[in-house]
Amino acid sequence: MIPSRCKPFVVISLAFAAASAVNAQEPTVVAISATAGGPTTFVFAGKEAGEPDRVVSSSLLIQSTLLPALLTGAKPVVVDLLPKSNVIRRVTPFAPGNGPTIRFEGDYLVSRIATQRKTDGTDEHLEVFLKKAGGDEEKAHNVSDRFLQQMLIAAFRKDGLVDVQFDGGDIATVTLGQKLPRK
Repeated sequence: MIPSRCKPFVVISLAFAAASAVNAQEPTVVAISATAGGPTTFVFAGKEAGEPDRVVSSSLLIQSTLLPALLTGAKPVVVDLLPKSNVIRRVTPFAPGNGPTIRFEGDYLVSRIATQRKTDGTDEHLEVFLKKAGGDEEKAHNVSDRFLQQMLIAAFRKDGLVDVQFDGGDIATVTLGQKLPRK
């Protein structure tokens, strides 16, 4: 039996616990991993049991829509999938969050960016300068994939870490948010 003088505290504690449980269940994007020329993987937290926590899309529109969801910590972020798949068909309406709720993990910092154009005035590529976390030496990389460019510009704006995988000397995959296990 709870003493009557403690009941208000118990009720308040239960209300906070219930609110926390509801907020913990709100789907949110916790990582985005984009591969040059390939689909982008979006990792969600707070998904209902039985729903995939990793979904994919090759649509630049969907990719560009979910990037601010990660950067602002938007909740809830809900996607509709193509039947019997983990491919995003639609992103349902969401509002920006109040700031990122997850720590960006990775081994690199985007220290500088520049653009290159062809002589006819069309865009050539984004030049990205990466530094190893805690290091001073930076290395330039040319990035032509449009969504990888957006991801690296977002990392530059955030002044946060980014996880980068290389194919030879080229940037092959960029991950923002939680670092994903290597395949």
